[in-house]
Amino acid sequence: MANWYYVDPKTSDKRGPYDERRIRQGYIDGLLSAGTLVWREGLANWVPLRDALDLTAAPPLGEGRVPLPAGLCAWMLFDGICTIIVSLPLLLLLPWNIPLLVAGIALLGARSTLERTPYVHEETLPFLLRLRTVFCAVGWVYIVMIVLAIVLFLAGVHLSFAALADTVSSSL
Repeated sequence: MANWYYVDPKTSDKRGPYDERRIRQGYIDGLLSAGTLVWREGLANWVPLRDALDLTAAPPLGEGRVPLPAGLCAWMLFDGICTIIVSLPLLLLLPWNIPLLVAGIALLGARSTLERTPYVHEETLPFLLRLRTVFCAVGWVYIVMIVLAIVLFLAGVHLSFAALADTVSSSL
């Protein structure tokens, strides 16, 4: 197995040698980014990690690893953004809604971490499938709330124009 080296993003020091599994784990743990420069014997120059390894491929010795459930990260992104958007006006009215904002930010952070781990242990799959169901349900609640808000807004605009038309017609 090849010896890998990387440039520490904080200190610019060269680190290594490490095996490929440890480099991948550093990426999954967030210690290395896709742009971290890496090198191994056989490479002419230092290259970004994303160009040296397929970061979405199953890790070596990937027995017992399965892909993340489809749609999990997408629902987490949607729910996180909606939670943040909903929390902002509520903060103006009720300052103790800060945990709602923090929950939205944390959800986006958790999604980012999951995206770095496209393959998970198969024992976690039932949990992740249930988690996807929860985020899907919350997402649909947000979608219904958005549709209702649009309908109520349009109804309010219609009633305002109707009242304005009545006022104009009665003054003529």
